[in-house]
Amino acid sequence: MSDPVIHFEINVYKPRAAIRFYRRMFGWRIAAFDKRMSHASISSTGRGGIGGGIAGTNSRGVTMYVRVKNVPAALKKAKACGGRVTRKPMPIPGMGTIGWFRDPAGNEIGLWARR
Repeated sequence: MSDPVIHFEINVYKPRAAIRFYRRMFGWRIAAFDKRMSHASISSTGRGGIGGGIAGTNSRGVTMYVRVKNVPAALKKAKACGGRVTRKPMPIPGMGTIGWFRDPAGNEIGLWARR
């Protein structure tokens, strides 16, 4: 079975303005912005949709996250396939491990493994 897309993040300079926009635009339920994590969770994107988030960051675009069994192994495979690791695996205490790479076209993809 293939690895599923499980999450997305919309990367923005002004997260509070983005939260207001997406709440009004699509009616999404979005939590308050957490300054410590620089993130606001999108708990509902509608029936059949996946959860996501608003990320306060200096980059632009949307990052999708794929659930894998092993983040370090998946990053090694991404590199072997022509990708470039952008952020090494990072443990999220009590939750799992996360890591990022760019595909050959420059798109950033996040990887997630539960603990």
